[in-house]
Amino acid sequence: MGGLRSGRTPKSPSAHRLEATGRRRGAASSKSPPAPLAAAMPERPAGLDSDAAWLWDFLLADPAFAANVNRWDTPLLTTLCRVWSLVCRAQTEAAKQPLDRDARIALTQYVSTFDSLAARFGLSPSDRQRMRIETAKPDQPGIKARKR
Repeated sequence: MGGLRSGRTPKSPSAHRLEATGRRRGAASSKSPPAPLAAAMPERPAGLDSDAAWLWDFLLADPAFAANVNRWDTPLLTTLCRVWSLVCRAQTEAAKQPLDRDARIALTQYVSTFDSLAARFGLSPSDRQRMRIETAKPDQPGIKARKR
């Protein structure tokens, strides 16, 4: 069977490149630069109750927090604020009936959910350190920065 090949004819390297990139080698790039992430601030959604709206305004009033969120974070930030509202209501109910097991369990679960969501936004110092978020530090007189 000398010289006869069975199966498909192999593609040339240039055909592979054309298939993989959609352009020939050396051709000018037709790709546009990647679109930057939306830098717009999240807008507070309608329908937040007073506790949730308070947390929303409180968080976005902080420049360090506002610098690290954009409009893509709106759904998660909304959920964080709504869970905060549930924490506040569950706390009120648990204070009225401290021996009610269901009220204590609900409060514990809401607080746990809030903590896990808050960690995603770096709301505690340890979360900010893990996320490497720089916070503005007040100038401290008498302390000089060490040069490296």
